[in-house]
Amino acid sequence: MTAVGGARAVVPEQVEAPVLEARSLRLGYGPRVVVEQLDLVIGRGECVALVGANGAGKSTSLKAISGLQPLIAGEVRYRGESVSGWSSVQAVQRGVVLCPEGRHLFPAMSVRDNLRLGVPRRIPAAEFTRRLDEVQGLFPVLLKRRGQLAGTLSGGEQQMVALGRALMSDPTVLILDEPSLGLSPLLIEQVFEAVRALVSPARSVLIAEQNVEASLAISDRAYVIETGAIVSEGPSSDLFERPELLKAFLG
Repeated sequence: MTAVGGARAVVPEQVEAPVLEARSLRLGYGPRVVVEQLDLVIGRGECVALVGANGAGKSTSLKAISGLQPLIAGEVRYRGESVSGWSSVQAVQRGVVLCPEGRHLFPAMSVRDNLRLGVPRRIPAAEFTRRLDEVQGLFPVLLKRRGQLAGTLSGGEQQMVALGRALMSDPTVLILDEPSLGLSPLLIEQVFEAVRALVSPARSVLIAEQNVEASLAISDRAYVIETGAIVSEGPSSDLFERPELLKAFLG
């Protein structure tokens, strides 16, 4: 594992050129700087974890990468092209989709209608069916609940709807913010198994989590963020085998 401090993150040799890259991001809200230095890369077909304590800057970083948070400084690149300043709509249309913390479903709408909202533009009926079949294949309970109001589902089922809605956009890069928040240990295991199953040569995943153990178990590489800066990175297995290092960073 390599401690990087504020240095530029480097793509491992075995990983192709990045699908998505954050370079020296500085982020904040008004005069308050939340992220001092963020450098990370996501290769094709990778699951990358961003782990850190509450308040370390994980959610702000994800919002900036996906077009919801303006940059103070730095650059976001997608498939080799600078996309700094793109909107969240442009990000989704290009294939970078954020599944936010807290699910943000429409409780008075059915499961199927919530999933339908994940499609950013009109697509052929056959393509819509393909995407819906993928979601329902991954989460069979949603097929049973398709006519049920989203607000009446359990917390775990609501998280499945939120993930499914993001998948309906057919993302190239799926960004997940705290998908295990508020779930029981059994449901956390189910959700993380589903997340790992989403990774393919055509889809990468970036997951930000306080649940360090679970996220390291499913990811290929990980970055540790502490008080707004990446302090270490490396293969997830390396971090997983050095709990004393994680304890020093995450408490």
